[in-house]
Amino acid sequence: MRAFIAINLSPDIKDILEITIKNLVKINRGAKINWTKPENLHLTLHFLDEIDDVQAESVTAELQKITAEYEKISAVLGEIGAFPDLKNPRTIVIGIRDGQVLEKIQKKIGFELQRLNLPIVLRPWKSHITLGRVKTGAVKIDIKPPAGEFGIMSLELMKSTLTPSGPIYEVIKSFELR
Repeated sequence: MRAFIAINLSPDIKDILEITIKNLVKINRGAKINWTKPENLHLTLHFLDEIDDVQAESVTAELQKITAEYEKISAVLGEIGAFPDLKNPRTIVIGIRDGQVLEKIQKKIGFELQRLNLPIVLRPWKSHITLGRVKTGAVKIDIKPPAGEFGIMSLELMKSTLTPSGPIYEVIKSFELR
């Protein structure tokens, strides 16, 4: 299965981000951007690519241990930006302010995934939520970032199924933070 480890967002934060995406759509009519569907909004910690059932069981065991080490977290939506940068944007994102605890969790998971011989992305990680993927055209992000604070109560092992109309995400297992 094609899998990743993520933090799913509460419905109220997804509603706030859906409005933000609608506002970005209005100012980016000339660009071709695949906008994230509200139900698919999440914060990715690690993309695992294709894993088998044995690997999924190993990941599950590690996530159970890791989530037992961390308390629930409060997070705040940050600025709207683009990766790799605004001159050559490929992804439109919204950051998470004060994401140091998230960064610690992400690094800890990465260490354990490497120990399990699972490939991980080694580039520096920034906590963000993907709002859209740029195909062509100039991008504008000059809208007021939304205000929003939300609780992070769990991490999820997710399955991603690619379809012609976009990805379908499914929670394989959820891991409550203590």
